[in-house]
Amino acid sequence: MDQEFSVQDYGAACHDPEIFMWALLEECRNAAKVRRIDDTHILVPDWGQVITLESKLSPAAAGIRAFDFLTGPPEEDTDACIRFVLHAPRFLEEDGSMQVRFRPDVRQEYEMVWMVPREQWTDELETIRYLYVRKSDLRWYCR
Repeated sequence: MDQEFSVQDYGAACHDPEIFMWALLEECRNAAKVRRIDDTHILVPDWGQVITLESKLSPAAAGIRAFDFLTGPPEEDTDACIRFVLHAPRFLEEDGSMQVRFRPDVRQEYEMVWMVPREQWTDELETIRYLYVRKSDLRWYCR
């Protein structure tokens, strides 16, 4: 079955047609515009995050695939992760997966999407307060 996606499904940054197409191709349900702070840091306002870049990338947007979130930091290197607080989570079932929509920054209306295959879902997951993403799993859109 073909599924239609709207700009809302792919984040506020996707009001830019180029970023919307990139997010669709990369399957990033969590796309957001970025702003460079200095040579090594960018701000992702919708996520409420400042991210240190390891390279000389000049991204216009960042993205996270909905299935790339972790429920805890990897034990090997917590500095290699970004932590998100789940503000106002909403739980929905969608095409065999559980979808959790949450606001990463209480001051923003922007919602992120975390998806878990239905067979891996447990009731304990509804009590999670933080999600993590490996920096290596971030997707970058550079013009």
